[in-house]
Amino acid sequence: MHPITLTRSHIEEFWALRRALLSELGELPGGGEAQTFEEASRVYFLSHIGRDLFCWGIPAEDGLAACGSLCLFERLPYPGNPAGREGYLLNVYTRPEFRGKGCASRILEEMIRFAGENGIGRLWLSASDMGRPLYRRAVLRTGKMKWSCSCRPSKPIEAPRGWGKRRPVWILRRKRSCSGTWTGR
Repeated sequence: MHPITLTRSHIEEFWALRRALLSELGELPGGGEAQTFEEASRVYFLSHIGRDLFCWGIPAEDGLAACGSLCLFERLPYPGNPAGREGYLLNVYTRPEFRGKGCASRILEEMIRFAGENGIGRLWLSASDMGRPLYRRAVLRTGKMKWSCSCRPSKPIEAPRGWGKRRPVWILRRKRSCSGTWTGR
């Protein structure tokens, strides 16, 4: 089970897994918002995939077993990231029947490899309770990453209606002294 790079042709499989993830997290909008959200997600995927949105999936006989996305953006350069290139990891999700088989780990490894090869100086992610062990295992297995919470508000942040609870943001940043290695800030 090796990750494949998703393209525009994978829109249906991508949306099915994204919908399942958000539903599991209790973040899928309901009512009239649901259709608007789905349409906006599809338009975004189709217009950004391969440009500043990169997605990987693990193929299964009936679609994708798992997927994960990386949104790229640039900001002003800063020490440790002279290009200012950053990426946000999101929508890492494995269908229940494929969990515990390393699908998400393989996708995460592919995202980190891609980031290293493309000069992305920092990766960000927001981990759900279910996803946190994936990032802990990656740290222990590879020895290439550390993680820390960069956002610990003193009181809960009010999330927009229908979008679930806000989770802490986790940062992965490449060490200046070690090409291709990632460490938390």
